[in-house]
Amino acid sequence: MTGPELLSVAIVAVIVVVPLVVFDRSRRRERALGLIARGAAHDGDDVTAVTMALGDPRHRQQLVADLARALDHAERWETIPVAARPPESVRNLASRRAEIDEIISLARGADAAPAGLALLELSLLGSYGSAVYAGDPRTHRELLWRIRYLLAK
Repeated sequence: MTGPELLSVAIVAVIVVVPLVVFDRSRRRERALGLIARGAAHDGDDVTAVTMALGDPRHRQQLVADLARALDHAERWETIPVAARPPESVRNLASRRAEIDEIISLARGADAAPAGLALLELSLLGSYGSAVYAGDPRTHRELLWRIRYLLAK
């Protein structure tokens, strides 16, 4: 194999392998978050690493900022340019301000339970396709109640 051929093979390998590694890492993180949110006793490396990340104040602050942004989008949905609007179902969050404020307060605390933080993160994954942005009022009410309950545990 000549130099250019070898370089071509290496480039193709990187193009194929890197996305697979990123996807696998993302899938393993979501699985670990699910286990933590359910309170499943699992001592795998992924669960331990994710639990430690959930305890990081910067990570908690990012989760809080993402939830606050969703609430902001809900409250000012009609003023957001049509091309940039999140799904209309996010508007259901506007009536849940008190619950969301309580979740934000709980999530900021150093004693926030990992199960609640894990469910909050799972609920925010996928941006506009996430459970926080998409869903009916009943789904939002139940999701927020569960997150609040788990954070306070």
